[in-house]
This record gives sequence, structure tokens and C-alpha cells, in this order.
Amino acid sequence: MQPKLKSALTTSGLIVFLLLIVVSLMVTFVSGPLEKQRRERVSAFQRVKAEYQITAPVYLNTSSYDRVCLIGEGTFEGIRIYFSSDPLGRVLDHIAQDQVDLNQALAFASKSATFEKPLVRLAYFKGKFVVAIIEQKRETLLDISTYSVVLTVETGV
Repeated sequence: MQPKLKSALTTSGLIVFLLLIVVSLMVTFVSGPLEKQRRERVSAFQRVKAEYQITAPVYLNTSSYDRVCLIGEGTFEGIRIYFSSDPLGRVLDHIAQDQVDLNQALAFASKSATFEKPLVRLAYFKGKFVVAIIEQKRETLLDISTYSVVLTVETGV
């Protein structure tokens, strides 16, 4: 075999081997933590369903302002509710969905502040539900009944 061909085949083999190592590391370290979080959420919501009689629990988002809480929705005693639970699936609180109007909270808050491309969702802060208005550089928490500002956090500054 010619030396140049042998050298090219060796180099190509090493490059393929290196690419396989990089791909396996990406699969392990990028998707691994996300898959672990997904499994923990599924486990927590199975406990919510079994121990708290909340039927058809659905994960909405994670709230982590003063503690990590999973926010979900489901049905409890025939009423559609939002609930918050800790990562182990212990329900901390619940509220009827008809008591929460996220769009109305944004409209009320927009009277006194300007929001750029806001994402509005339910959150849990200091033992009660709040409305979170999330922007690229700011997060504002509003009281769920009065729509007064509870907390403003500057992010990405």
C-alpha cells in the first residue's frame, strides 16, 4: 500500500472515531439532564394523581422564584384547577381555573408598565399563586387577585 493512501486511511479512521466520541458525549451530557428532569416530573405527577386525587394532571411550567415548584393543571372533585407541587409530588396549593385570568392580569399591568414580547404564565411565590410576566430582560410577578406588583427581577443584564 502506498504511504500516502495508508496515511489518509489512518487519518480518516481517527476522524470518524473522534466524531463518534463527540456525538456520544453530546447525547450523554446534553440530553441526559433533560431526560432526568422529565422522568422526575412524570414521577411527581403520578404521585399527585395517586395521593391527591387530581385527575389528568398536566405539567405547565416550573416556578423557581423562592423554591422549585411544578405548576400543573388537572381536575379535583369535578373542578378544573391549577396546582403547585414540589419536585417530589407533594401538592402545596391549588386554585380553581376560573379564579385566574392571565390575559386580564397582563392588560391591567400594562396600564402602568410597558412589556416587550411578554410571556404570561402562572407561578408560585412565597406560599401563593402569582402571575409571572416574563420578558427577555425582566420578570414581574403580580398578585393573582389585585394584580399589584409583588416582585420585579432584572435578568440578562
